[in-house]
Amino acid sequence: MLLHVAFWVLAYNWVYFQSVWIVGDQHPPAVRLIALSKLLSDFSAFYSISYAVRRAPSVWWALLLSGLILASTIISYGVVSYYLYRYVLATVPALPVYFHNIVKSFSKEGL
Repeated sequence: MLLHVAFWVLAYNWVYFQSVWIVGDQHPPAVRLIALSKLLSDFSAFYSISYAVRRAPSVWWALLLSGLILASTIISYGVVSYYLYRYVLATVPALPVYFHNIVKSFSKEGL
């Protein structure tokens, strides 16, 4: 149990560091929000796949379920990121230009 907690603490620190690259260190609430969304996506995919693999009656079912879970995780993370980045852009003043470019790449509101 302690190993899992240590792993997820390290994972949060890593995605927090990545989020600082995206948003900049002048906006800690936005960084924490983006980091938390990434971490929850990883967390749910990991434990969902772990559960599916343990319960699958065969290797083929385990592979199929793992693929479906990964596909749904990628799609849901994309949708959540779309709305989250638009929200951050609308509520946090003076974001770096490259953040506007990120949002602009998948949204008209990035201008």
